[in-house]
Amino acid sequence: MCQMDVRVDSDMDDVSHNDGDTFMNPGDTDANTPDAFITAIDWTVGASDITPQKDGSVLKVIIEDGTDEEFPSEGDTVTVSYDGFYEDGRLFDSSHGESNPYEFVIGKGNVIKAWDLGVATMRLKEKSVFLCRPSYAYGIDGFPPLIPGSANIIFRIKVLHWKGEDITKLKDGGIRKSIIVKGEGSLGPNDGGMCKVHIIGKFDGRIFDNRTVEFVMSEGSDAGLAPGLEYALRHFKEGELSRVQIAAKYGYGADGCSDRGIPADADLTYEVRMINFTRVKDHWDMSMTERLHCADLAKERGTEFFKAQKYNLAKRKYKQAIQYLDIKISMEPDELEKKNQLLLSSRLNLAMCHLKLGDNLSALYASCLALELDPNNDKGLYRKGLANMALGNCEDAFQDFTALLNQNPQNKAARQQLEIATENMKTMRSKEKLVFGGMFSKFAEQDSKAEQQHQHVDVFTDIGEWNNEMAKDMMTLEQEMAAFGEQMPAPKYNSKRDGKENENPGSDDD
Repeated sequence: MCQMDVRVDSDMDDVSHNDGDTFMNPGDTDANTPDAFITAIDWTVGASDITPQKDGSVLKVIIEDGTDEEFPSEGDTVTVSYDGFYEDGRLFDSSHGESNPYEFVIGKGNVIKAWDLGVATMRLKEKSVFLCRPSYAYGIDGFPPLIPGSANIIFRIKVLHWKGEDITKLKDGGIRKSIIVKGEGSLGPNDGGMCKVHIIGKFDGRIFDNRTVEFVMSEGSDAGLAPGLEYALRHFKEGELSRVQIAAKYGYGADGCSDRGIPADADLTYEVRMINFTRVKDHWDMSMTERLHCADLAKERGTEFFKAQKYNLAKRKYKQAIQYLDIKISMEPDELEKKNQLLLSSRLNLAMCHLKLGDNLSALYASCLALELDPNNDKGLYRKGLANMALGNCEDAFQDFTALLNQNPQNKAARQQLEIATENMKTMRSKEKLVFGGMFSKFAEQDSKAEQQHQHVDVFTDIGEWNNEMAKDMMTLEQEMAAFGEQMPAPKYNSKRDGKENENPGSDDD
């Protein structure tokens, strides 16, 4: 129940509420009649005090046991049905059974303290009754007009289901974490720090991974950890025990993991204890000397992974090196030179990782950034050309390889790629000629036909001697005019006859 929102509906149908198994409606005609089950509870017998101080401020009686051994924990989103009663058994609030359940996040202060405390002690489908003293309910002020000051109140609650805290950046529910035992401290491990954990991984009720593993954060896949699990560990505190639910796309994805018997598109559940970890200094807190040192280590580690053909891990280390270096601050000339050398090599190597992974657009981008530092760099031009070729940008690739050969004519790889780019351009132009050439021929043919249809027709030369079947029964012009009482119109033009101009165009006399 919300601290500032007591939900009351006075228009609900009558529902029996004479035992602890039936939820009630505050709008019932007998809502002001004390509930027999609630008033019959003897809180001095069989009730457990669930407060940390054991001061009796929240007492609990289980009506119906739950179906699971697990409990919701801080950060979980829990869905419940409930009835709220005054101490004398009269109803003041209800979710009306399971038809209108209430959802809240445990431990966030969205409900009264008794709910945060009490619901965290309940199993799935459990139904319990709680007696809540004012210190864990509405205090000395109450919640007028429904709850008077310093009032004891009673709740009957059933846990319908819950889900762990969504810790994904996109909030898509793909990684959820439920705390079983809280850890210590305020920060979790970060990239580059050592991490030691014990994990129990389950799929479809079967344990597929049960071990203690120690690794460098950001290199978890080298230790066989699912990407989503390593991501979740960033949200752990030292000593914490939590349950982590990972959707397939954050686990082993469409490939699965044959070594552990995980099929494609499998959702996973882990129980994880964070034994200990070390944090490295965040890059924004580092001096330039520290940044250069860490970037060099990350780049070298990336090269180790690249040689082992672990391109995704190599990519992450090169990106880490770039993150240390991609900063604009004043520095000594020797620091600036070293920074630019490390940044150039890291970007070039990152471009190569992208090419190996088939991410040609990212390879093109990384190559362009490298060439901003060194416009004539052979590797930069070559990898940019390869990315353009793979993207179908043959003319751009031709220019890249040509530029490389202009400054290094002996580069055999570039010459070979230039020949391929040239052939690809010829093939492409041939296809364009076939496609567009045929298209233009059709357009020309259509234009020619249209022009012929619109040409002027000479009726006196083209229709013949009027001996066709359509004209055989037609009257002559003279017969038609006589029939309609018409006369031949006078000519409206001048004619010259015997060298004299006709002075009366309407007369035919000589």
